[in-house]
Amino acid sequence: MSDDVRDLIVEARASVVQDIVYAPIRGGALSQQVVRRIAEAISVGILRPGDRLPPESQFASWLGVSVAVVREALAILRETGYVETERGHGGGTVVRRGPEPPTLAEARQAMAKFTPEYVSDLMDLRVAISGEAAALAAQRAPDSALSRISELAAQMCTAESYDDYRQIDPRFHIAISGASGSTRLAAAEVRLQVEIGEMAAAILRLAPDIETSTIFHTSDDGHRDIVQALTRRDAEGSRAAMTEHVLGMRDLFVVTAARIS
Repeated sequence: MSDDVRDLIVEARASVVQDIVYAPIRGGALSQQVVRRIAEAISVGILRPGDRLPPESQFASWLGVSVAVVREALAILRETGYVETERGHGGGTVVRRGPEPPTLAEARQAMAKFTPEYVSDLMDLRVAISGEAAALAAQRAPDSALSRISELAAQMCTAESYDDYRQIDPRFHIAISGASGSTRLAAAEVRLQVEIGEMAAAILRLAPDIETSTIFHTSDDGHRDIVQALTRRDAEGSRAAMTEHVLGMRDLFVVTAARIS
């Protein structure tokens, strides 16, 4: 990877973190919303182990909440092991770990939820959100964002394991939604990726020796078509490519889940 591409990736990732993770929060139960926002960002790889969260006062200002709310949320995240805080000069709060793989019991419970009807409904929602995000990204995304998206697709083509692949995949889709220019679409994509990640983690836990070549091939083909349409700045082509990709993965998830249930 060239230094120029690496710099684009760092810049684009910083933009996604700012636009999605630190966007203002509204409504009630503010501390729980902050906890959910950070936990989801860690779950899908927007925030990674070693990443430093902003100082409490700046964090609170960006989110539009009080410092007390941020402190309460960070206390909960520390108790769950997601972050750790060092006091004093040079201290701060750092992401400690990524999501833990589910236990066998948790994986079985998750798969009981992901019935064919549930997955179909989830993917219908994903078509609406991800398809529109792709169409808008084709129209609005700066070239640097498209370079980031293309590089993520290339990284998936060279992933050596299913676990590596599924860590990159949500970042690819979140990068597209972030490039749409719509914070709400980006936030909705994050929530979708959290749920899809739960399903993928359950499948990997219950069937660690599952044949992944079909998953890789189907997904990579879809990603290639999406990137090509985005690069052409073809809004409707991007929407169509995303829709075809989502529906193809829906069918693959349903078949795979049936084999291990």
